[in-house]
Amino acid sequence: MQYIFEILKKNSKYKTITKDLERGIVIKKNWEGLFGKLASELKYGYLKKGLLVIESRNQMWVNEIDFYKNDLLFMVWVYFVSRLSIKNNN
Repeated sequence: MQYIFEILKKNSKYKTITKDLERGIVIKKNWEGLFGKLASELKYGYLKKGLLVIESRNQMWVNEIDFYKNDLLFMVWVYFVSRLSIKNNN
């Protein structure tokens, strides 16, 4: 799988796809840190062209996701901005 990803990465035609894959991997690895107590109730779906899809088996949580979507997206944004800041300082 990694080999295919590297091939796609070299082709500018697939730039958006590979960026989404890279960001998605980071989100999945840091799921609990990003969403805290909610992490056990929510599941990473996918990231496509900036659209983060979050899934849940429980309809109550689907409603909560809708209600808190701006807060959830803000947490993800803050995480990526802080990582960029740390990278630039080194």
